[in-house]
Amino acid sequence: MKRGKRVLPALLLIISQLFLCGINQAQVDYFAPENVYRFAEYLYQEGDYLRAAGEFQRYLLLAGTSADTDSTLFRIGTCYRLGRDPQRALTYFQRIVNENPQSSFIDQASYHIAYSYFEMKQYDQSIRYIEKYCSQSPECQAQLTNLLVVNHLYLKKWEKAHTISLLSVDHNHDFLDSLTLSLNRLALEGIQLPYKNTIKAALMSSLIPGTGKMYAHRFSDGLYSLVIVGLTGWQAYQGFNKDRSRSTRGWIYGTLCGGFYVGNVYGSIVAARIYNEKLENNLLKKLGVIIELYVH
Repeated sequence: MKRGKRVLPALLLIISQLFLCGINQAQVDYFAPENVYRFAEYLYQEGDYLRAAGEFQRYLLLAGTSADTDSTLFRIGTCYRLGRDPQRALTYFQRIVNENPQSSFIDQASYHIAYSYFEMKQYDQSIRYIEKYCSQSPECQAQLTNLLVVNHLYLKKWEKAHTISLLSVDHNHDFLDSLTLSLNRLALEGIQLPYKNTIKAALMSSLIPGTGKMYAHRFSDGLYSLVIVGLTGWQAYQGFNKDRSRSTRGWIYGTLCGGFYVGNVYGSIVAARIYNEKLENNLLKKLGVIIELYVH
């Protein structure tokens, strides 16, 4: 009995605390702007960027004129950029620039506008925007210059990229970082790529079949072309040598030889182009790694 008397008050205390907690929970306004903003921040920290963007937008609608609009617009743009939707990100960064040119977020928004164009592979548009915008902040200007170099590299304009990166190294000593130096080295590497000349490849294969392909590092293809053109040519020669112009064998193999010969010359041009593209693509892969490491 005594034990039962002790347990009953404890149970009543627990029940009363649970009841009070329920009342407190009922008093929380989950649709209050500040709580919506907190939830959006939570989603952002969890990496759920697209849902976070939706909650930040809801916060703007609920908060109205009391909202810190530029900060929230920048947050939404960042969410869409991290969520791999640069088109929508661009819209929100552009709103900051268009609606409040005096905003403290103007430099960051402008950089991300240019970066959004870059992410959409609109390299020329990104370049035009960077060249039009002049930041008062040396740090932001250094970022924009690096992005300018990256755009030119993706357009395979190695000389232009190298010239800009050299100017960046000369004028941005205070903000010189490993990205600037890496881009400078990559641009120089682009200039020094050992391209194969397509005309030279064609001339080589026109003189000695297959050598143009060998020049473009397609040794097995080159050897095959040399053998097939040589064999069909020899068969055509044998036929014409025996029966002159009446040789069916000569005409058949002569036609085949001519086709293989033209294909061999054209194939050498294509082989040189493929070799050059492979060089460029390998360089751009290095650039992609650098961007993943440094650009944000």
